[in-house]
Amino acid sequence: MQSWPYYLLEFIKMIRRLLTTLVDHQPIPSAELNIVGSSKSFQVSTLESLNWLHSEAPCFPVNGNKIKIILEPKQFYETLAENCLNAKHRIVMASLYLGTGDLENKLISNINKNLSQNEQLKVDVLLDYTRGTRGEINSKTILMSLVQKTKNFKLSLYHTPALRGLTKKLMPPRWNELIGLQHMKLYLFDETVVISGANLSKDYFTNRQDRYIMIEDKPLADFYANLINKVQEFSLQVQQNEEVVLHSKWNLLPFEAATADFASNARQRIINFFRIIADQQRNVVDLREDADTWVFPLVEMGQLGLHHDSLVTKKLLSSFLKDSTLRLASGYFNLTDTYKNTLTHECAANCSVLMAHPNANGFQGAKGMAGGIPAAYSLIAKNFYKQLKHANQHHRFKLLEYSKPGWTYHAKGLYYLPGDNLPSVTLIGSSNFGERSVNRDLETQICLVTTNESLQKMLQIESDHLFQNGSKAEEALMSRPVPRWTASHTHFASSRSQFAAEMEKFQVATKADLKEAAIIEHKRRYEEERKKRIFNTRNRIFGVDEEGLRKQIQEKKFIKEQESEKDRCFQEEERRRAEVLNKKHEELTKERRRIQSEINDYRKTYQRKELAREFDLNDPFNAKKSFPARMGDNDERLGVSSAQLFVGEDLSKVDRQKLQREQQKHWLDKQVEEKIRDNHEKMRCERNLQATMLARDQKACELEEAEANNRRKLLAANAKYNLELAAEQENKRIQEEREREEDNLAEIYNVLSSDMLTENKSSANSNFGVNRKITANYRGMTDAERDEILRTQKLQQLEFNRKRDEEEIVNSQWDKQANNFARITELKERQIGRHKGALNQKLQTENRHIADEQKCYQDYLNSVIFTNRPTSDLKEISFYALYYHQPHKVV
Repeated sequence: MQSWPYYLLEFIKMIRRLLTTLVDHQPIPSAELNIVGSSKSFQVSTLESLNWLHSEAPCFPVNGNKIKIILEPKQFYETLAENCLNAKHRIVMASLYLGTGDLENKLISNINKNLSQNEQLKVDVLLDYTRGTRGEINSKTILMSLVQKTKNFKLSLYHTPALRGLTKKLMPPRWNELIGLQHMKLYLFDETVVISGANLSKDYFTNRQDRYIMIEDKPLADFYANLINKVQEFSLQVQQNEEVVLHSKWNLLPFEAATADFASNARQRIINFFRIIADQQRNVVDLREDADTWVFPLVEMGQLGLHHDSLVTKKLLSSFLKDSTLRLASGYFNLTDTYKNTLTHECAANCSVLMAHPNANGFQGAKGMAGGIPAAYSLIAKNFYKQLKHANQHHRFKLLEYSKPGWTYHAKGLYYLPGDNLPSVTLIGSSNFGERSVNRDLETQICLVTTNESLQKMLQIESDHLFQNGSKAEEALMSRPVPRWTASHTHFASSRSQFAAEMEKFQVATKADLKEAAIIEHKRRYEEERKKRIFNTRNRIFGVDEEGLRKQIQEKKFIKEQESEKDRCFQEEERRRAEVLNKKHEELTKERRRIQSEINDYRKTYQRKELAREFDLNDPFNAKKSFPARMGDNDERLGVSSAQLFVGEDLSKVDRQKLQREQQKHWLDKQVEEKIRDNHEKMRCERNLQATMLARDQKACELEEAEANNRRKLLAANAKYNLELAAEQENKRIQEEREREEDNLAEIYNVLSSDMLTENKSSANSNFGVNRKITANYRGMTDAERDEILRTQKLQQLEFNRKRDEEEIVNSQWDKQANNFARITELKERQIGRHKGALNQKLQTENRHIADEQKCYQDYLNSVIFTNRPTSDLKEISFYALYYHQPHKVV
């Protein structure tokens, strides 16, 4: 049994958590970066409308030849695996989660091998807490081996401050990811950055199309490494004992501290970091002479109240010029109202929008609500097209749906083609341009502006690679049926959050479902094997299942041992908690004694009674001091030399004491008034506290009553289901008994009336056909059947010989045709060679003719035109004239 302080402490914690849940849900104020940028320009006429980017985000100038576009998921995985194995001093990875399959384990194996061989390597991994700890085997469990192996590997799990209290306790896994996630996708190796929208799992490595860009640039790599480190500061750190703790530079738990305090402190750290980087990069733009590409990092952290990427994206869409082209891609087409209105009314470019076809959606054909997700996306796209038609802007837009057999679609971003056929601007990262990306998740992407023709061609190839699998969707969207319940749910979700994108986070067949299915299948097989062991179908006699009995005994022993071990662990845990509580109680007692001792020492030193201002009223030596040891100063008996005036004599003592008594009375009156006022304030606070506690208790009673009602309904539903199930099982048992009885009667009749013991060959004929035989009654073939088989074999041999002769004739004709074609090809090549020789001869003759004419012209200039040669005097005069008339640079 635990002692009473333990239960008191647990009760206080419970009250505090309840109050935190009910009270601490303050709105998070929004903030912008407000970067003081530079006034640089791109020096290209087609990009003048985008010069404002320098004042909105830090600029990293790079050479376009240092940027590589990755097209396929397999190339993306091979790039990650190679860099994980060959990185020299750092690996920084940020993703939503890490899968648990063979491909993901290979990445972990490469990192492990690299850490073993390179002691200078540092590895930082940032994942989302809720997604990374879902299930028994998850991202955290498969990375614990690296965490426990070396201190050079650091795993951080970001926990949203919005998931707390009753919401955190009552919301089941997968659903709690609706509140907010860490959604950034960054993979950094030494001085190379790979930015993408793909997670680290098998689907994104095989048949889930996304975008990937690899940039080799140290300043950009340092920026993103420091950004991830800043996010890790207010994330949870995984220790070697599998516990999660706060960072050494952070002291606010995301699910216990005030939401506004957590968000404000985290937001301010990101803002300060961005401003420092912007100041550093302001003067770097002009120093990179080989730069023809400019990278602008953007972040969006809506759950922390930080909006940057959404504002830049909106302004970017508004800056696209008329007659230019915009290609927009989104894996989850659920644009915010701001983006929709900007594209409709402010963007002047011709737009092509690529979204996922229902067949490219992983939930197509799924059971339950998940099956309506593809239809929900189609309905959202249909409403957007209606909005375009209502604004008379549909002629500028092309809606396309991505469809590739066996593939799903997850790419997002945009391409801007300012008047020519090659992209000059692209956005790539983790943002889906939806409400979730703006207000709930941590997102980052880059705005890449380039004038490098080679890089522009690579971007064009990437764009064509995505859009070539898109088909026109306007008519299909308008005619595609949408279930009524999906339409209602989508309408509700569109005003609150992304309905389809929320459900896309979940898997249709979870590990728990697969585990349950495996248990059911194992039980079915076990019953079949047991039936074979104990039931003789011929004699229809049940026996004793000795193996089953032994297994039951072993299982009971195992369960008993487990219960004993569990009880021992509970007792050990109870003893340990009691020791900790007693230790804490002793420490609290010592601390109270120390504080009381310090208070007494302070009073002895600084609060002595002699130092009080009213001490003279209660002075024990007052009577002695009131009678001076001399006569009065006005006594006539005193002479000049009586020496009655002494230093420190108090002649106005009586008046002064009277004044002090009046002052003390005034102070006492003031103290009484203040005490009365404090009592009134204390009573008012107590009344407010009682009202608050009463409201809280009433709310708790309502919640308890609602829970009881739900429990009663659940019990009633279970009872009804059990009754129906029992009735169904009884009907099934009766039906099985009836069928079994009929089978027994039929078997007895067949045995009595069959030709099993006769030699009648016709008894083997079956009712299903002439050539079908009953195996149990078969007595061999007849002579007619043998003759028929021999005749059929001869016909098959003749047919085989005929086909072989025809095939030889066709092959000989093909050989003749191939020889004729080779002969014609050789003749054509000779003719082309002769024609090229004639052209080269003619070209050489023409070149010699042109060279002779140029030589004659030069001789004419030297002999006729340029005959007057300058003298030395003229050269000297020209030298002084040039020297004194040219402007000189002052050093």
